[in-house]
Amino acid sequence: MKKQVPIVGIDDGGFRLFEDKEVWIFAVVMKGASHVEGIMQDKILIDSSDPSKILIDLIQNSIHFQQIHAILLKGVTIGGFGVLDLNRIHETLNKPIIVIIDREPQLEEIREALLKNVPDGDSKWKLISSFPKPTYEKSLNRFIQCWGIQLSDAVELIKHSTKVGKEPEVLRIAQFLGQSYYKYNERNKS
Repeated sequence: MKKQVPIVGIDDGGFRLFEDKEVWIFAVVMKGASHVEGIMQDKILIDSSDPSKILIDLIQNSIHFQQIHAILLKGVTIGGFGVLDLNRIHETLNKPIIVIIDREPQLEEIREALLKNVPDGDSKWKLISSFPKPTYEKSLNRFIQCWGIQLSDAVELIKHSTKVGKEPEVLRIAQFLGQSYYKYNERNKS
């Protein structure tokens, strides 16, 4: 895989638990670790039953769609317990997906939280259970899940898109946008 291919990183902003109904999501398109090609945003319902549709529409309707080589995410959920159907996203967009996780997911705790606290938690748990198990990648000190890309190619892509620390720049910028937008709105509420 080339070093400077366009990729998209997606993250959500913050939200007030039990108060907010929606959360902003931010998608950043970059080449490598230094060139931003574009930024997209949309809202999703917190704990959405179908956040995948919003992500598919956001990416597919983007002027960047044809050039995007891979989608990077910081987990399999977005906007609280909005479980992404990564199989459907991969099949619909025909783009590799790489999920990068700091630590091994505590699947039993996730299952219990979904079943006890989240509407439609059973179907969300079934979806998570269908995903490939995260693989620990020693060279990154991270856990990785892949759809449509070999682990070795995913690791190479992550390394080429990381400038500072262990987070790819595309995800760092998406996270900064989400945090900044949330903090700005919190500060300016009247």
